[in-house]
Amino acid sequence: MDSKEQIKQLWKTCFDDSDEFIRFFFDQIYNEKNVVSIKESGKVVSVMQILPYEMTWCNTIIPVSYVYAACTAPEMRNRGLMGKLIEKAHKQMLERGDCMSILIPANSSLFEYYRKQGYTEVFDHTQSSISIKDIDLKNEHETDKVNILKKDDDGKWFHFFDKKLRQRSICVLHSQTDFNRLLEEYPLSGGQVVCIADDNEDPSGIAFIANHSNRVVVKELIATNTNAESALLRSAALLNNTEHLYYTKPSSQRSNTKRYGMGIILNREYMIKQWLKNQTSSTVKYDELMVMDSGDLTNKLMNYPEREAYFSLMLD
Repeated sequence: MDSKEQIKQLWKTCFDDSDEFIRFFFDQIYNEKNVVSIKESGKVVSVMQILPYEMTWCNTIIPVSYVYAACTAPEMRNRGLMGKLIEKAHKQMLERGDCMSILIPANSSLFEYYRKQGYTEVFDHTQSSISIKDIDLKNEHETDKVNILKKDDDGKWFHFFDKKLRQRSICVLHSQTDFNRLLEEYPLSGGQVVCIADDNEDPSGIAFIANHSNRVVVKELIATNTNAESALLRSAALLNNTEHLYYTKPSSQRSNTKRYGMGIILNREYMIKQWLKNQTSSTVKYDELMVMDSGDLTNKLMNYPEREAYFSLMLD
């Protein structure tokens, strides 16, 4: 059995994903260049994917790696393999030029584990419950303009989506290839991607809707105006035959936020120099930052107290 097949079998052992999604991942996303693994006696016993992304930060774009599907064979756990795998992954990330590693802990208990590996909370979001009765839509016929987006042949919807993400000060971006994969992946788990255009057929909104065990979640919604936003929310409820939605948005304040993703600065020298270039009032010096604890440095450079950093649609 080759390494790819071993990784696929380990995935099935460790995660509760459908065969359809696993097939989609290994056919459409898997690349051996993005795999970090540990083998014993020729067998893969611990593995993770380190998927390349770009992120807006300090008025530039930096390369980052997203740690995904990290797992260890059940019989090999509690031997420190995951810690060794993370160390190996960080080295590989640095070698390929990544400035930062980011991830989403699979459950709340893993936040503490990843803190011990140097990670810290970086990405928060808010999630509110919305009743369809409370969605303010001035014109009920606006929902007639909403369509399910299955393909984006001319790239119109990607460019709308990408432009809006780039307006966020610290935000993980999605490539056009990744965007098209999302259009294919969402229906596999019972979700939809819906869109609305204005009278000139220009995009005015797009929403990614997940349906997990009858819990309908709007994972991302970008709109140019409140009416387009309301039409997308109303359509999300109607498509999934529900009276309530869970609406995920970037954090806009320190209160009422939910921790979501973590990160760690890898290329300290570059990140610190770039950050200092963008600071007009900071009194902290380069040498002080270079010796700072990984978690504290990442919090400072990502402006975590202000809950500024955001990512979404990360295959979570």
